[in-house]
Parts: sequence; structure tokens; C-alpha cells
Amino acid sequence: MGYDLSGLGMATPSLEHKQISRNILINFYLQFGFTKYEIYQEAAANERDPDSLVPDLMICKKGSRKPLIVVELERTKRLKRAKSKLEAYFEEYGVQEVFICDYQTGIWLKYTTDYEQITDESDIIKGLQFAGMTELPDQPPGKRKGGAK
Repeated sequence: MGYDLSGLGMATPSLEHKQISRNILINFYLQFGFTKYEIYQEAAANERDPDSLVPDLMICKKGSRKPLIVVELERTKRLKRAKSKLEAYFEEYGVQEVFICDYQTGIWLKYTTDYEQITDESDIIKGLQFAGMTELPDQPPGKRKGGAK
């Protein structure tokens, strides 16, 4: 069952945006499995006030709807818009990290309440690096060259 975002004042994401979001979701589960974390795409759209922010992706501990990490995917010319959401994500959602990906340049920016850093690596979820997740692998795990069989 889908949800309708029409009338919410939200722009429809581009195909490239949707593909990157999907790829991150798939690669996240390939790396971390299904037991410890959940990752949601535009998850809060049906659960929050229509005027509230809806992150592109949010990662929660399994069984919790409180996000640990929020991810925003933007084109270079819209980065300022994405940065304007930071305070609300920290206050409304109580997240520990916000990542903004400029998917035109491939640059990832990480924000916490204390600092901004150019990195794709999370301090909250060990081993999580987003840059390698924006494209799908050619082969599933176990079939890749040099991978486990």
C-alpha cells in the first residue's frame, strides 16, 4: 500500500533520487541484515503533520520508530535547502546524525549537534559508510569476485 504525497507541498523526487534511495536501502540490508536496524524511505509521511519534515531515509533500531540517523539526498543547487532542515531533524526527531548527500558530486556531509564534517562514515552505526551504498552491486553477496562463497 502506497501513500499519496500530493497536496502536501512536496516535490516529487527525480528518478535518480529514487534510485539512490532504493540502492542505499538495499545495500544497508545486504550489509547489516534485518535483525538490528530498520531503514525507512520517507517513512513519516503518513504519521506526521502534513507540514512537518519527511526525511528521505531514516535508520532506527529494530522495534523503535525513533531515528538514529536521517539521510537527505539532494542535488548541488538544493544543498542550502537540505541544510535548512538540520535543526528540525535534531529537535523534532531527536536524531544523533544527519547525512546530506550531494548526489551530483558524490560528496557526503555529516552533521551532529556539535559539528559538520565531510564524510560518509557514521559514528553511531559502526561500519556504516554511505558512499559505497549509492549503487547496487553487480553480483549478490557470495557471488562477487573475492567474496565469500
